[in-house]
Amino acid sequence: MTKGKVLVLVGHPREEKSVLNAEMARRWAAHPHAEVRWIGAGMLDVAAEQAAVESAEHIVFQFPLYWYGPPACLKSWMDEVLTWGWAFGPNGGLLQGRTLQCAITVGGKLSDYTLEGKHRTSLGSLMEPLERMAAYVGLQWLGVEGLDRHRMEESDAVKLLTRITSIH
Repeated sequence: MTKGKVLVLVGHPREEKSVLNAEMARRWAAHPHAEVRWIGAGMLDVAAEQAAVESAEHIVFQFPLYWYGPPACLKSWMDEVLTWGWAFGPNGGLLQGRTLQCAITVGGKLSDYTLEGKHRTSLGSLMEPLERMAAYVGLQWLGVEGLDRHRMEESDAVKLLTRITSIH
């Protein structure tokens, strides 16, 4: 594990159509301690993904919210990469000492994701399955940061990156 290294896994099934996630990935790529990997609909090299995780201290799942959860490509990444004997189980536990945080983009307003908002729930509540997964494999859960794609300003992206990378 490289102290301070951030691995950003951008889970987006259509990289070529991404706007906000592509912009955030570009900003991450400029960060001296970050590695950005796009997780799309294609096949995964599980060994390469596991090596990338092993080299990082901090992991960020960045993705657009799809029907109240991560897109299928990120779920597939978890299913294929977080394997028995590596992430958990006998001889597993290789994720201990690392952190996990989600950076989620929404198509509407972030204020819609509150108990009083349109969806009557928060992004944090929607991501409880990821929080449980993190605990199960030994990752320290750092929570969720939301981005409103229609109302995001340059300063919002910088603030988000600063909050996530301040864990160094």
